Amino acid sequence: MIDAYLKTWEPAIEAVAAGKKIVRVVGYDFGSADTDRTFKACAANAAREAGGWQPWHEWYPLREPTVELGRPGLEKLVASEPELAAALEKVIDQSFPIKSACFFCPAARKHELDWLCTKHPEMAWRGAVMEHRARWGKHGLSVTGLGRDWSWVEYLTGTGFLGPDWLEEAKAKGLLPEGWDDYVELVTPVREGLNGARAKIKATRKAAKIKAKDFKAMLESDGTKPIHWTEEILAVLEATLELEEATKARDGLPLAPDWAAKPLGTITKEERKAKRAVNKLWNTALKATQAAKKGE
Repeated sequence: MIDAYLKTWEPAIEAVAAGKKIVRVVGYDFGSADTDRTFKACAANAAREAGGWQPWHEWYPLREPTVELGRPGLEKLVASEPELAAALEKVIDQSFPIKSACFFCPAARKHELDWLCTKHPEMAWRGAVMEHRARWGKHGLSVTGLGRDWSWVEYLTGTGFLGPDWLEEAKAKGLLPEGWDDYVELVTPVREGLNGARAKIKATRKAAKIKAKDFKAMLESDGTKPIHWTEEILAVLEATLELEEATKARDGLPLAPDWAAKPLGTITKEERKAKRAVNKLWNTALKATQAAKKGE
């Protein structure tokens, strides 16, 4: 997102055209986790720079030798400045900034979800509904829940944030579309059929001791190598065809009512044309500067 914004920001385009680098200030602290992130970022930046002049470099002020502030040090610093803590509380609703992320971040921990319930309950509601819709929509979920290996709905139900009639409340809040129950009833058998087909092909491949990529190579063989159609391999082939049919049935299902009415990511021709024009300015400036730096 930052990269995309910089490529459309006029001061950044002007700086690159003048052969100046953009300084990106990154808040990595002096803790062990951010130390690892910094080393990886620096290595990636060095590799890109070796491949040609790059338009920006990153600065980590909290890691400067004269600063070297980790998370505990930052907390003490803010605590020692009551006016700073009060200003933060007023501006971002936090006396000390927690890690920034999307409110529905799958990497969020349970204590962060507790904070979200306290400070922004409507966002916690939206996250729970997102998980529910993903689980019961036509694609289903391949993980336990929004927390990857744990479910937001189960956790929030256990803490009492979500009551036993929370789905009815979600409908009243407008977080579930009209006709949601009918939609779930429509897609459930197709989704379950797809899950069953996936389980069957996995089991038959295991029985035949064939990895997915190996079986695909067998089917795409040009005939120079004979394929021995044993009973196990025929079972895998049958399961493959069933999975293809189940996938077609799933793909043929409609989207949830409100998603179909409001397609995501739709932009007008004028917006697309304007974006291309700005990107052209950036690319032209970058290529000219790279060529000039290479000739020095």
